Amino acid sequence: LAAGSFDVAQLLGVAEFFTDAPALFAEVRRVLRPGGLVLVASPSKILAAKERKYKIRTYAQGELEADVARNGFRQLRTQRFPAYNLGDVAVHYDCSLWERVD
Repeated sequence: LAAGSFDVAQLLGVAEFFTDAPALFAEVRRVLRPGGLVLVASPSKILAAKERKYKIRTYAQGELEADVARNGFRQLRTQRFPAYNLGDVAVHYDCSLWERVD
């Protein structure tokens, strides 16, 4: 993909499976135009045993957001929403809107 070729990106329902979040956000920054927006849904931290059981990654408050900010984005807004219930644990998303800054 060409640098600066997108106005908006969304990362919804995928953060649980990131293997290298800093590299991912660097690539998102590369393909967004200056001032471009990215919407990120970050699953709130659950017990490590539940993460292993369901093979997902969850994040402490501000953890994933720090990776986004370090890659040249400014947070515009965040809101928490219920995401899904796995029966023995409910997962919530912190949904954040970010702007690429130069």
